[in-house]
Amino acid sequence: MTMTLIQKENLRFLCDLQESLRLNNKNRINTDDIVYLQSDWNYTHVHTIDNRKILSSFTLKILEKRIFDKDFIRINRGSLVNIRRISTIKDNGKVGEATMYNGSVLPISRRKLNTVKRVFESSASVVLR
Repeated sequence: MTMTLIQKENLRFLCDLQESLRLNNKNRINTDDIVYLQSDWNYTHVHTIDNRKILSSFTLKILEKRIFDKDFIRINRGSLVNIRRISTIKDNGKVGEATMYNGSVLPISRRKLNTVKRVFESSASVVLR
């Protein structure tokens, strides 16, 4: 049985350590250091706890599959956040806002709001306001 290029690539990344994430050919980051990831077409901006913004050559969808950490959740079509790095959540009725550890405010989509609130409420590190 021959493997496709995508299968070979996925196998290679499954062998990587679970605590770190390969962003491109040069950069690798510990998942605990990620505050959130934000899509930019075929690239992804990775925002870290030390206020760095690293450009990844992978799409958000690919990086989401490579993150083995259960503490990440998609809050809208273009953002994947680290639950432990959220300081507050605001529910404005139909849409919500997540204020991140670094001060960034990200919108939570109407469709994902209930799920995101439930996950954050179950997390001991989150305070709802």
